[in-house]
Amino acid sequence: MKAHRAIVAALAFCAVAPASAAVRLAPPRGRIAREVLLYWAVSQRAERIAEPGHHEFEFALAAEGEGTVKVQVVVTREPVPGRERDAAYPERTTAQVLEIASEGKAAQVRFSDAFREGDVGARDQPVPVQLPDGQRIPICHSFVTEAGITCLVPEGAADLQLVRAAMAGDVLTMRGQVFGVQDLGPCVVIDGVKFAGDEHAADEPPWAVRVLGGGRDVSLGSEPGDYTVRIPRGDGQGEGNALLVRQRQFKVVDLEANGHKIVAELAASPRETSYGLQGRRGLETDHGMLFFFARPGHPVFVMKTVSFPISIAFIRADGIVTNIGRMNPGDQRGVTSVVPVNYVLEMEQDWFEEHEVKPGDRLTMP
Repeated sequence: MKAHRAIVAALAFCAVAPASAAVRLAPPRGRIAREVLLYWAVSQRAERIAEPGHHEFEFALAAEGEGTVKVQVVVTREPVPGRERDAAYPERTTAQVLEIASEGKAAQVRFSDAFREGDVGARDQPVPVQLPDGQRIPICHSFVTEAGITCLVPEGAADLQLVRAAMAGDVLTMRGQVFGVQDLGPCVVIDGVKFAGDEHAADEPPWAVRVLGGGRDVSLGSEPGDYTVRIPRGDGQGEGNALLVRQRQFKVVDLEANGHKIVAELAASPRETSYGLQGRRGLETDHGMLFFFARPGHPVFVMKTVSFPISIAFIRADGIVTNIGRMNPGDQRGVTSVVPVNYVLEMEQDWFEEHEVKPGDRLTMP
């Protein structure tokens, strides 16, 4: 069956799943990265903060001749939420989880396994399940892992939507209480679940951002998102000038092509792939963006809002480069793959030529 084709903007991208029932890949393993982007609306000046610390900027005030204002942005690393709680759930293999359940024991565990199927006995209303300790818990969703462990999701669980979004083959990291429940076999009452790889790295906890300027001290906390801070004028008149602050949390993947290292921001979710490289003014040396598609297809890239030229490599599931395209700002002609691919890598134009990466070469990735 011919794969479904989609028009894909290189900087405003719309991912499409192919129509065929091709094998679904798991995304490459990445590491969490963060940055803080500043935009001073008055002068349209943009700044990027890539490391925690004290950062000072001097921005021009709104009216000509009013001078400048100094703004300090303090970025600190915060404790990882839930890490202390995770410590109460010892890490176990699936074999150990099955052994605990078979022995009729109850234990708190943390383990990883692939999602096999969901909505086991799907129902509209939560159904109480009697646990061996006599406790009755209303279960609103359940799923089974590749190892045959039934995972029960209680009513009101914060991770319910994440579980419902999981597909066969997705590797999940779960924590919860193991029980051997009659008619269900080995099961775990889920207390928390994440896609494997989404955990915070021990050396890169969340960033908290604080903005000081014009006599104002504003704490923005550690949640990623867009914020507006009004910096008062020196004379205290008016609402003040707008400093737009974007806190970003994203994944990067370390790639290698012909012995050359690449650091690529990973765009794997529909939201990430639709946004792409929008708003960027360029890419750092040996940095790019890696688009990931769980099933192979023929994505088509066109340039929409871009201010710098790029080269695009289309890559099969095994890492083989199939073809490389070149695009310039405002170019509306489509560039696509010659065969179904799972990855697309965007780099600054001519990077592949300069590093002698060509079709038929293999990129290595986690």
